[in-house]
Amino acid sequence: MIKYDLPGSVQTPEPDYTGVPLQWRGHVSAVCHTMKDCEDLVYYFGNRPDFCPQQPIILMIPGAMKQVHGMGFATAAELRDCCMEVWSVTLERIAKKGASMNFDDLRERAGAMRKEDVAVAAQYAFHDRVKRQKASPVTNPSKQYRYYRPKNPKQFVQPDNAQWAGNE
Repeated sequence: MIKYDLPGSVQTPEPDYTGVPLQWRGHVSAVCHTMKDCEDLVYYFGNRPDFCPQQPIILMIPGAMKQVHGMGFATAAELRDCCMEVWSVTLERIAKKGASMNFDDLRERAGAMRKEDVAVAAQYAFHDRVKRQKASPVTNPSKQYRYYRPKNPKQFVQPDNAQWAGNE
């Protein structure tokens, strides 16, 4: 599928949105998954180095996602150089920090509970959910209310069943 950045401008193919967050899909000029994609950025924009894309370019660097904004002022050749530099600098920073990510630290910063406490918390949550469900008149027929209808004297009440009597 061919995507038009601006009417009368360069025709570009649809970017490969693999790994791109949903809010960015359809709002980027290009997506670079490898350093080779960054090098071929001018060819992606119709082999026109003077083309100025309006939307940002997403760099899907392993361990990080970066954006390079041209905002219609930077040419494709300049953006290619910027993307290659951002890619190499980001990889160097990741290599300095260490290749593995500390998910426990990230979980703590986000305010989530520790990994060891999740199973116990889920068990308590399920127990509370069962108690609420048993106490609800909708899900437990023995607890259904009797509604009196003044215009219709017939009452349709479910008889108490021995099967439901122990759920209180």
